[in-house]
Amino acid sequence: MKTTLSPLAILTLIVALDPSPVLAQERIFQRLDKNGDGAITRDESPGDAAFNRADADGDGRVTREEFAHRSSRRSEERRIGSLDGPIPEDAAQAETDFQLVYVHTGKIAQASAILNAFEQDSTDFLIASKPRVHLVRNREGQLTHAATFQADNANGWGLHDFNRDGRFDPYVAQQEKGQTDVWLNEGDGRFTPTDAGNETLGNTRNVLFADFDGDGFIDSYHSVSSFGANHSGSQLHPGVAGGRFGPDIIREVLDPPIPRFWYAVANHPERGEEEWSNKMFKGAIVRDFDGDGKPDLVTGAYADLGFQEGGRGGVGQRWVEQQDRGLFVLHNRSTPGRIRFREVAKEAVGDWAYGDTKAHWNVYAVVPIDYDRDGDFDLFAAAVVRGGSRLRPAEDTRSAAFLENVSEPGRIRFVDRTEEAGFQRFNDLPLSERRHVSFASGAPIDFDNDGWVDLCLVNRRDNFKTPWPWPHLFRNTGEGSFVEVDYETHGIGGGGGGRDLNYADFDADGRVDLVIHDGAGGGYDGADNSRVYANRVENGNHWIRLHVVDGDPARTCIGARVTLFAPGTQTILGHDEVRTDFCYRSKRSPIPHFGVGSATEVDVVVKTRSGVEHEFKNISANQTQTLTITRP
Repeated sequence: MKTTLSPLAILTLIVALDPSPVLAQERIFQRLDKNGDGAITRDESPGDAAFNRADADGDGRVTREEFAHRSSRRSEERRIGSLDGPIPEDAAQAETDFQLVYVHTGKIAQASAILNAFEQDSTDFLIASKPRVHLVRNREGQLTHAATFQADNANGWGLHDFNRDGRFDPYVAQQEKGQTDVWLNEGDGRFTPTDAGNETLGNTRNVLFADFDGDGFIDSYHSVSSFGANHSGSQLHPGVAGGRFGPDIIREVLDPPIPRFWYAVANHPERGEEEWSNKMFKGAIVRDFDGDGKPDLVTGAYADLGFQEGGRGGVGQRWVEQQDRGLFVLHNRSTPGRIRFREVAKEAVGDWAYGDTKAHWNVYAVVPIDYDRDGDFDLFAAAVVRGGSRLRPAEDTRSAAFLENVSEPGRIRFVDRTEEAGFQRFNDLPLSERRHVSFASGAPIDFDNDGWVDLCLVNRRDNFKTPWPWPHLFRNTGEGSFVEVDYETHGIGGGGGGRDLNYADFDADGRVDLVIHDGAGGGYDGADNSRVYANRVENGNHWIRLHVVDGDPARTCIGARVTLFAPGTQTILGHDEVRTDFCYRSKRSPIPHFGVGSATEVDVVVKTRSGVEHEFKNISANQTQTLTITRP
């Protein structure tokens, strides 16, 4: 069921809807017209400034014609002035690995989506900031605030080319209140919201796109943490023709079924027995972990006591203490037209992967990373220690795990390498210190282009509550371990440790830059802005970006596996999949970046969802190369 529309939702619907889906527009109009008299009245939108703009003749009623006329506008741009902030002098002169080059002062910043919002080759980004979405334009490395748009409750992103026009379109991960979630990218800094059939109901943080069943249509998975009276949980919508999506089938996709995996029942003291979202899903990623050609789904869940209905000791609190939390591995067992997963975390990882007690970890971040260059995805997972006050003592749970992939087709398995990789020291911290570590999101980046993928993690702890109020950067030694780069050397920080992050080569110099989103709220008090740090590492190493396309006209080949080799050998230099997800709320560019060390050329093998391999020989480094897949 749709939730009751707020004045903010009416504002957005009236001024920001796409006029092309006529039936959807009529359905929305009928929903707004509560008394069915053929017009939206001021009483149906009390105190809403947008009502006056929609009421063209000023008679206090918005007719179908006025609604249609106003709907022809794109996403409403709120004119609130520039949000480009100053760069402190000491930051501008810092001689660190990363240098602060841009500050966006938009508050409550949650996450970003990297996309080409203007020129085809530009690297712009959108910032989700709860009631607003901000667009930052990139002109040859010069970043400026371009526009601000209204949103319902923008928590994070999905990113997908819905209409196959070559431009990736954002999906606003938010709680359903009335605004459409799919925003078609017009390529001129404007977006046209449209209903693609996969609107979100719950408090969505993360939307993933993949062809799970191999039927040729991209499906969508929505990772949800529902709070308060909204008990809607995660969703999965199968793709259908025309770039649209069918009804939610999340209750059907586990085989064998696991009772109450997605939803659980609680007895409300007033309403009686009702369903509650069973898991507070946070980070989620799609990758083919066992090499069988099918994208698997890995996600973390947190037993979140915050903002639960019922107050301290109420039904919400009691329910949360009963829910599973930890790491979940959904092994893809789909066939065309039938999406199915088998949950295998305890088989693949161990009995400690998840559970429903205070002894089990609360996973936030899941990061796929081929740290040993063997051509498969290993996994970093990080958790938040709950509690830490007099009323809620801190729970003695682990903070991190590093898992080496030893899978084979049809069987997902990991070996715990947390100690060897260098992350066990966080689990070994005294609880009084460990509760100040909150690796809530991370990114696999080769920041020094040596060919070994490094790891950057935000530490979502207030600057006055942690000894480490900055993101953490870990350099891959290439010998099975990571070494932390100290803050004075990497220079990434300012305020709190960060809520989320993203990465791209904004200045096109071949080095991966970082965006840190430090929005306050939700139990976190950061700098309440977004900051871009330019990569200043100088070492002579080489790099390559690979845009894999197929079809006519050519479009990005989502889901393709890309493996780099030293020319004429089977020595792997890098491995990734063409996807926009990499951990949690933010979404990266679908053009993967590889550091290749001293290599000036590479051989590339691209394996598509169909299992066909395509070889490309002696591809020159230090540039973005387009690889075109020719279908048989």
